Parts: sequence; C-alpha cells; structure tokens
Amino acid sequence: TTIKKTGLREGKASANMVAGGESIGECLASIDKSLPAALAGCMDLEEEWTTIKKTFHKRILEVHPDKGGDAVTFREVRSAFEVLRALKDAKAVPSFQGTDAGSFGSTKSAFASTYNYFSTGPVPSWEFYSEAADEAVPTYRVELAKSGRSKCSLPKTSGAIKHGGDPVIDKNAVRIGWMDLSAGSYSRWVHLACWRVPSKIWRGLPDQHASAAPDSKSTALLSTNAVEEALRKMNEVLLCGFSELPQQERQMFVQHVLNKDNWAAIQNRKPKIAAPVSDSLTAHSGYSQGYGGAPKPAGEASSAMVPQGHHQPRGKLAFPKPGKDAPAHSLAGKTVVMTGVFPEAGGGAGLNLGKEKVKAFVESFGGRVTGSMSGKTDILLVGKEPGMSKVSKARAQPGKTAMVALHDIVSHVVTGSLHLLSPGEAPQMVIDNFSGGYAGRGGVGNG
Repeated sequence: TTIKKTGLREGKASANMVAGGESIGECLASIDKSLPAALAGCMDLEEEWTTIKKTFHKRILEVHPDKGGDAVTFREVRSAFEVLRALKDAKAVPSFQGTDAGSFGSTKSAFASTYNYFSTGPVPSWEFYSEAADEAVPTYRVELAKSGRSKCSLPKTSGAIKHGGDPVIDKNAVRIGWMDLSAGSYSRWVHLACWRVPSKIWRGLPDQHASAAPDSKSTALLSTNAVEEALRKMNEVLLCGFSELPQQERQMFVQHVLNKDNWAAIQNRKPKIAAPVSDSLTAHSGYSQGYGGAPKPAGEASSAMVPQGHHQPRGKLAFPKPGKDAPAHSLAGKTVVMTGVFPEAGGGAGLNLGKEKVKAFVESFGGRVTGSMSGKTDILLVGKEPGMSKVSKARAQPGKTAMVALHDIVSHVVTGSLHLLSPGEAPQMVIDNFSGGYAGRGGVGNG
C-alpha cells in the first residue's frame, strides 16, 4: 500500500519536517502514549476508531493553546489524528494495530506535510473541539436525496424556510440530516438552503472571526479551498458525506457554509442527564445482570438492555474476550437469531445498528448466527424495537427457543451460567414496544 492511494496529504521534504509520525504506531503514540495499548481490547476497526477519537478529543483539549497548552504538542497531536483519519477514510488499513498496521509502511511524509500545514494554518478554537468531543458519531450528514419523496422537516412557521413553500426535496438535491441515536440513522432532512449551519460546524472554519457571533458584520473573506479542507477534516467527527458529494454540489455546500447569514447563533444548552438505552424490554423472574455484575435474585425485575440501576456510557457494552474473560467455546453448538437493533453494542446504522458486533461476539464464543427463526433456533437475542414475527415464532416454541437480552447473554457467558438461559429456564420477557415495520421504518421491514 502506498501513501498516495490513501488521500493523505503529500508534500516535499523540507528543513521544517518534524521528527516522529513515521508509522501508524508512532501516530497513535503522538496522540497519547497509552493509546496503542488501549486498542488491544478492540474487536474491529470501528471500535478502534471510536477509541482513537475519544482519546484524541481528551488530549487535544488538554494541550490546546487557548488553555495554555504547548503549540508544538498541539500540532503533533492534531497531525497524528489527521493522518489516521485519512487512512480510515481511504479504507487503507483493516486495523490500526498488529501486523495490519505494521505492514502499511511509513507515514512520515504525510505526517510532516500535515504538521507543516497546521503550522501556518488557522487553529480551531477550544470550544470547537469541546463540542466535537461530545459526539459519539457525526451529528450531521450531507448527501444527495435518493428519491423525490423526502420532505423538508422544518415547520411551516420556521423563519429559516427558504424552499418557496414546496417541502419536497427533489431527487439528487443536496440535503442535510441529523443523527437519530435511537434509530441509528440520519433523519429530519432539510434543504441545503434551509440549513442553519450550527456553531459546532462554523467554529471549525478557518476564519479569524469564527469565534464571533454570527451577526458580526465582518468582511473578512474565507478561502474556499481552506473551508473545503476544514469540512473534509470534520468527516468522522461532526459532519459526514461531504467528501462523497460531486464537485458541483460540494462547492454549493461550501458556498452555503461560507455565507455567515446562514450561521446559527451559539446556543448554550444545559447538559442533559443520560437516559437508559431502552425501557421497552423487561425480564421478569430468574436472573438478570450486567457484564461483571452479580446475579439478581429471582423475582426482581430489571432492564433487559441496561443493568438495573446503571446507565451504560453512551449505551456502550464491553464484550468479553474468549479464553480471557470467559471459556472460549461457551456458545458452541448454539444457534442464535437476532431481532431489533443493539445500540449498546456500537457500530452500524439503521436496521443494522450493533448487529455486526453482536454477531462477532456470538461467533467468537463458538455460536452460529442465522437470519431466520426455525425449530433449530436455541436463542433469540432481543434488541430494541424487535420484530413481531420473530418474537411470535420464539414464543410459539418455548421449549426450544429462549428469548434473551444482549446484556444477559453476555453476563451469563462471563459467569458460566448459560444453563439458566436454556428453554424453559430463561426468565420471561415482556416486550412493550415492537418495531413499526413499514410504517415506522420508512418502508423497511422489521426484525
């Protein structure tokens, strides 16, 4: 693999080339010395990237010059992250650790060129990074409308409406959506002309007046190329889809962002208390516990998605490792089917939210994952908004199939108590909310 195939910034060697960043490992260490070790517990590239982003945002806030941090260290951390981000965007490596990372080759030229670029370019404010640190996934997505059926979500009374009274977003028109974490997909689409550029976006633009309120009448001109570069660097952090736009639509988006009349005012919101991932599933009687927790006595109700009395940070579940946290073949011989979505697992989107990681967990312990219920199904893993069809089939064969929540099966694998999930032994599960199917998923089936 060569650097030029990845989209990494290339540049000629010069006297200003900084030492370091010669490999993926060195880039990770430049962000934080503990980062390479932290990736050892990750199951796939997406989980690695989540860990890298979290570590980067914590570190960049610590070393930001706005808070008295060292400017050189700030550039090193920022450059290392940009090199890794470009590698991920280009799908240049399947992993940031082990032989996959080691076989990639040198990143020295890309790191040095990026470092030199950041040495003279504008510095996003501390506030920009602070807001970006709060996002587990990019908040916004820009794309071409896939059909002519979506409508602008702005209310008719909104003063931001600029679509001339026709809410329909034409096919191939530029639209912007917001991440709906509960559904794991982007929705609430609006026309480009109606989109008020959030402060967390315009604060990251290369403008000396970016810290001013949007009603500032500054006449400073922003470089179109510099703004485009800044928007690209927000990919996988705040805004996704920009690099996928055709050139003409990409320039339209840049011009919209450049216009300060389109900037939204800064809103200082009070922090919200995190809510449980789901309260739609409840296991009654038997045991229900979280990974690493003690079994609850029979008869005590608990959340089947989140251990009773606990809120998983950002809904993230730590999966055990075969042979390390639990016996390697704990699920050998078990046939497992999934229904619903699993936001606490992380990764994926829409109807596939969390499913790849859940499948990897089951298979890592020797289980077999199939897509349809049958008389051979041992376990139906029930996630948020499960499908009525699969649940009904599992209920019709209580002596063959156990209905289990993800946190519970993880807990029983760790504690070696899988026999408690055998058909007839597993606690009864009450499901309050099913998937809306075609009505609730915009034409996509449930389950």
